[in-house]
Amino acid sequence: KDFGVLGGRPNPFMGKGFSLYAPFNSSYTVEATPNAGCEIAVCCAKSDLKGEAYVIRPDEVSTGTWGATNFTRFFKGILLDEKPAQRLFVGETIVPSGNWATFPPHKHEKDDLPREVFMEEIYYYKVSPSEGFGFDRHYKPGSYDRADVITDDTILLMPDGYHTLVTAPGYTMFYIWFLAGNIRTQHPMTDPDFAWVQKSIPILANSKENL
Repeated sequence: KDFGVLGGRPNPFMGKGFSLYAPFNSSYTVEATPNAGCEIAVCCAKSDLKGEAYVIRPDEVSTGTWGATNFTRFFKGILLDEKPAQRLFVGETIVPSGNWATFPPHKHEKDDLPREVFMEEIYYYKVSPSEGFGFDRHYKPGSYDRADVITDDTILLMPDGYHTLVTAPGYTMFYIWFLAGNIRTQHPMTDPDFAWVQKSIPILANSKENL
């Protein structure tokens, strides 16, 4: 099946993109438009779900805001619960200058409903301007605690542990996130030491509006 010309946004920071879901046992060919740039992110997970390939168009991508004050970030939901898939969730996040994201820190390392669901996660980052950077804190109490430098085109895998990140002042960060697990539902567990921040979001948001 030919899905025609997909794409069109000048870069990941501007607008919503096109996505294509391909089921198992399928093959596909992608051709770049002559004299035009082409950048594609590809992710996959084990699946035996039968069905047809389908396009997710920009007007089908949901948008919204997570967090408050200096941990506000903007998400674009691409492949979420309402779209047929066996394991995958896909979305994008834009983190403004100097802001934190994935805060409070959370993890999704084991199936323990209703508190938590195991999901492996991969992040692919872009930074604008491209010489910028950020930091990701990835930790598992009693096991490890590290900080990774995030630059343009960084890829990070989060198989376990809590994680959160921040971008440098003056720079905007984009990342596309891929989640995959055996139970297709999102139930991350917030680090209990920081859970109070999650509860304070409505208060913080209201305080900002009243400044």
